[in-house]
Amino acid sequence: MEQESIFGTEFPDAYPRRRDLLPLVAKIYAWVAVVIGAFYLLATAGMFLISAVPDPQGRPVTNGQILMAVMCSVVFFLISIPVLLGKKYAIIICNLLAFVFLAFDVIVFLIMSTALAPFILTIVFFPYWLMLRRIQRKWEFEAQVN
Repeated sequence: MEQESIFGTEFPDAYPRRRDLLPLVAKIYAWVAVVIGAFYLLATAGMFLISAVPDPQGRPVTNGQILMAVMCSVVFFLISIPVLLGKKYAIIICNLLAFVFLAFDVIVFLIMSTALAPFILTIVFFPYWLMLRRIQRKWEFEAQVN
């Protein structure tokens, strides 16, 4: 008499995996955000190297520029890596950072009405945030990690 395995097919996966809930376009957006975050890290390293060498024109790299590049890389990593890893609160983090992006856009627009660069990133990543918002309930309450 053969004993049945507890790992058989009698118990199918009842819950979808979080990674399977992500549309392909959202995965592409997340990977693009990882690449942009890595670019900002490389820019930060370049700024450190440039700031060590005196500029003949007298325009040194300021600490504010370096801090801004680090902050941008952290933001782009926070909107992408938790989603790619399938963390439970990744979409909440993305929603909070979307709000920060919008607040930053408004502040920059009020200070310098001609600065459109922050709006471009917000417009580019807006569909990503909408896609994540659509699957948020399933992501947090119905799906599993792996």
